[in-house]
Amino acid sequence: MKKRSVGVTIFAVLFIIGGVSGLLINLLIPVAHRMVKSAIELEQSSEQREELKKIDALLGSSSKDRVLVGATSTIQLAAGIGLLGLMGWAYSLTFLMIGFSIFWAIFSFIFLKTIAGGFMLASLGWHTFMIWYFLRPGVKAQFVKTASSNQQ
Repeated sequence: MKKRSVGVTIFAVLFIIGGVSGLLINLLIPVAHRMVKSAIELEQSSEQREELKKIDALLGSSSKDRVLVGATSTIQLAAGIGLLGLMGWAYSLTFLMIGFSIFWAIFSFIFLKTIAGGFMLASLGWHTFMIWYFLRPGVKAQFVKTASSNQQ
């Protein structure tokens, strides 16, 4: 039986927490959207109504956005579970997630102007650290199948 390092366990737990959180948020957004719409109708103050409309616009994301969040959250959850089991596919999936995250951070910053410069640098720093960690020989070796582990 292969031994999982503490670092792999920490990343797996973070992925699981992120995946579950993303799925829960994705399920709760329509509920919050309906609540805000109701509050807009009931609000007497035009100033408060305008603030609620801003929140409503944020919550009223398209179904494409929700599908993307749901898919990435599901992938993140699967990767976390797979990392706990030291599955080779989860190791590969981790690099796909990192690549997508880096692409999305850069794309958002350049074209959508939705990520502040500091956050983008922090995101790129975090993903660079993840790449460095998972490419370390000791970590990489945990995901390589050996003849003895195939027989068990």
